[in-house]
Amino acid sequence: MRVIQAWLARAAGAFRRRLGGEWDDVLQEVRIETFRLLQGGQYGGEASLRTYLWQVTAHTCLDALRR
Repeated sequence: MRVIQAWLARAAGAFRRRLGGEWDDVLQEVRIETFRLLQGGQYGGEASLRTYLWQVTAHTCLDALRR
């Protein structure tokens, strides 16, 4: 689990400055979204798990920036 959390934090790091004080909250959103998608069987194995999680993180951070 630590490895996955490290991947998520690294992927979200690119958005840290733009998210400012919301970064920790958005990182928590990323964790929740990741859990929801993995639990729901959304990961189909087309890409590596790391790549998939990177994309989930990027999309969640971009959604937060748009709000």
